[in-house]
Amino acid sequence: MIRIIIGLIISTVAFGAIHVQIVSVNATERVFLDYNKTQILQSNLSLIFENGLGKVSDAFKPTDNVSATQKSTFNIAMDAARGGAARATTNLKAYPSTASYYPTDSNCDNYECLITRYFYLGLLSVTGHNANRQEKTIGEWEPHTPQLMLAIDPDATQLLISETSEGIAMPRILPDGRYMPKEITATTPTFNFAPTPNATVSQNLASLGTINVPSLNKYTAVFGVHVIGHESVPTNHVLYAANTLAQWLDNQRVGTPNTWARVANQLTAVSGSALILVPNARTESLTAINLYAPRVLNGPNPFNPGAGQTTRFQYTLSNDSDVEMHIYSLSGTKVYEAHRQRGNRGGSKGFNGDITWDGRNKEGNTVANGVYVAYFKFTSIDGTVFSKCKVVVYK
Repeated sequence: MIRIIIGLIISTVAFGAIHVQIVSVNATERVFLDYNKTQILQSNLSLIFENGLGKVSDAFKPTDNVSATQKSTFNIAMDAARGGAARATTNLKAYPSTASYYPTDSNCDNYECLITRYFYLGLLSVTGHNANRQEKTIGEWEPHTPQLMLAIDPDATQLLISETSEGIAMPRILPDGRYMPKEITATTPTFNFAPTPNATVSQNLASLGTINVPSLNKYTAVFGVHVIGHESVPTNHVLYAANTLAQWLDNQRVGTPNTWARVANQLTAVSGSALILVPNARTESLTAINLYAPRVLNGPNPFNPGAGQTTRFQYTLSNDSDVEMHIYSLSGTKVYEAHRQRGNRGGSKGFNGDITWDGRNKEGNTVANGVYVAYFKFTSIDGTVFSKCKVVVYK
């Protein structure tokens, strides 16, 4: 089986006096698909965090040293979410079972990148964007809804919904790509496209050497932050990037960054920051082994056994497999288990959604409210693989 993965690349480049976030989007798609929109939202937040919030807020200041003795509270929360795993890794087994954030992307191989990723995954979950994207995030991120964020990662959640000590009120409303402030001020961006970036930005882009500057013919500014699009990138992609950036910075829709003024000022310091959209030309082919680790999804999650709800576990098997599920509390107590035989319902090749849990333990009593971990063991003639997911019970 061959899987084709469209590469959507976010990279940060600092050169000259301008900080650049390069976003590679699939410019050939006629439909503005989810992964393009998500990629742009993530790139907005990466730029905001790395060149803005992370520099002006003590609570969010990142460190590039995994063993640093002085870490911000956000760094400490990330360390806990990674289960105490130290360095970036591409080996999923390097993460302990308690981890809820376990990226294995070889393009994110340093501590600074891990923190940036933790920020945008967390904020996109808190604001609801990831709620229907569990199948997209489960490979590295478990708390995909606001409720799961609060249950699984309360420390990060508190930071992401609160005002910082510097008076920066975190965004609470998810951008929809249509920036409509309640009031128009002298500095409210209008997103009129100019044919080229200004002279200073063009000169800095030219010094990068890998971008054809004349081809960057879509240019606008968001509160002084440059948004630039390649000629092959659809105009609505660039407009979406500009509008969502404005909505992050002016989440209260007052016409100015307001409580994010410190962040915006940092983004525009010296020659400022730029978000650049370029066409995606990267594809990667991966050959799957005969038995691969299925992504286990479950829903509803959270679920309420007191109201008669059950949660259903779903996964797709590449071969008939024996299936074991063991559910543990975070204290390590096993509360439930289920087994399915190879070739039968729940253990057959293809999609399976046969295993459910009603929130009761082995004695038939409803378990206490809280977070539980469901561990899966899949065994076929080709070997054994493991997977896991977290379940939240509330009554």
